[in-house]
Amino acid sequence: MPPGTRITVASTPHPGQLLVAGLVPAELDRAARFFDEELHAHGYRLGRGDAEQGEVEAPFTGNGYRGKWQVNSVVECPDTVRLTLVLIRQA
Repeated sequence: MPPGTRITVASTPHPGQLLVAGLVPAELDRAARFFDEELHAHGYRLGRGDAEQGEVEAPFTGNGYRGKWQVNSVVECPDTVRLTLVLIRQA
């Protein structure tokens, strides 16, 4: 997780699945770059991402997992983004 990330929700909605939500103290592009760089550096293969105004997301696989991260701008806090991360253990 990026430095300073504050986790607000962590749950296991299904066996082998982890859902994490939180706030990241970073601009949208910087937060997205962090996930791309760090996941790649830790052996994950990045899928084709998607970016729209105020949102960036991408899937990833590796190390026995598949998942998706998404960051969304917080209009009232330009230096903060909302994070959603889903991680699923592959059989």
